Amino acid sequence: MPSQSTTFIAMTNNRTHYRPDNNAPVSGSWLKPILFLGCLLFSAIPVISLAATASNKPAVIENPVPEKPLISAEQKQQIASLLQAARADVKAVRLTSPRGRNALEKYRQVLKLQPENNKALQGIRQIAMKYFILAASAWPKSPAKTDGYIEAAQTLVPGIQLPEKLANKLSFSDKLGKDKNGKDILAPEMIRLPPGVLVIPVIGQPDRVVTLPSFAISRREVSRNQWFEFARATQQEMPSCFKQVSSKLPITCISQAEAMAYANWLSKKTGEVYRLPSESEWIYAASAGIHQKFWWGDKFKTGLAVCNGCKVPATDRHPAVAGHLKYNQFGIFNMPGNVREWTNDCWHNQLDRLPEDGKPWNFRCEMTMTVVRGGSWQTAPATTRQLYRSLAVPTSKQADIGIRLVQVL
Repeated sequence: MPSQSTTFIAMTNNRTHYRPDNNAPVSGSWLKPILFLGCLLFSAIPVISLAATASNKPAVIENPVPEKPLISAEQKQQIASLLQAARADVKAVRLTSPRGRNALEKYRQVLKLQPENNKALQGIRQIAMKYFILAASAWPKSPAKTDGYIEAAQTLVPGIQLPEKLANKLSFSDKLGKDKNGKDILAPEMIRLPPGVLVIPVIGQPDRVVTLPSFAISRREVSRNQWFEFARATQQEMPSCFKQVSSKLPITCISQAEAMAYANWLSKKTGEVYRLPSESEWIYAASAGIHQKFWWGDKFKTGLAVCNGCKVPATDRHPAVAGHLKYNQFGIFNMPGNVREWTNDCWHNQLDRLPEDGKPWNFRCEMTMTVVRGGSWQTAPATTRQLYRSLAVPTSKQADIGIRLVQVL
């Protein structure tokens, strides 16, 4: 360390030194050999220290954990009484009303006294689960009530997922006919999404607010075996991508026009209206109405999407089976991730004029390119962000671009 050794030498060049016994000034000439050796030893110490610690991890200075506020005996008794009363309210289905006599208010009073009280936090989650039960009981007689209960649950506990039973109850598959064994041939499984408002940030301009009606969207990407029924009926060859891997993989290597032809074929077979999703519909379904970077939160986590770097096994040479990994808060799988997906929108650099009703924006196009949404098994983790978008030539057939469909309700 030159700076330290140089400083020390400069000190020894001074002709006056001090003895430790009486601090009397003495001549420095006789100390030169000793100080020279001491200088060498001193200057070597930092080097030895650095060499010894170079292989070790640097010390991490963590912020001190704040002490939890002390709870008095009187407050403990108050918390116990509030928790008991809240449980009685939940049992009587006084979840968030009437005012002054409901479980939610009591749990929130507990959290004011003790912000990390697990029983109160679990109680609020229990209220959300009760709303999911009410949503299931209201379906399909009262879609509006179902939507209201789901919204209430996901407002209480942001990020909470639909229970599997409720997601399955909101899902459906239209019949396309029967196979040679008499079994039903089904269209892709769809799930009904509640109406909602989508707020999209626009660089340098006010956010774009889009109000979407209720619609249904594929829970999984359209698979190769689902596409096979279309290919057979229209006497087309199956796309060759991943032909030897699995029929359950997402269909890829199809153009946007071929994807639209598949949607039109389903519409004719079922009498319903199928189409590619608009960019607004795709974002709404992928984000489940929550404004965060990824569907699971604001920080990237491995194992929750299929991408190059997501650390999902057996996806380094091809996409995963359609419907792989967990579903998001709306009950939709692999969104975004696994394969990029065609939309119904042509490319616009800014989203400041997205249709306010959520319909496809395929007019006044800025170039002859189509919006492709989401990341894929080939792309980096950053492409699994909710707002990531890319573009592709509509006639291109790429190994990592597939589809999911919307059904107009």
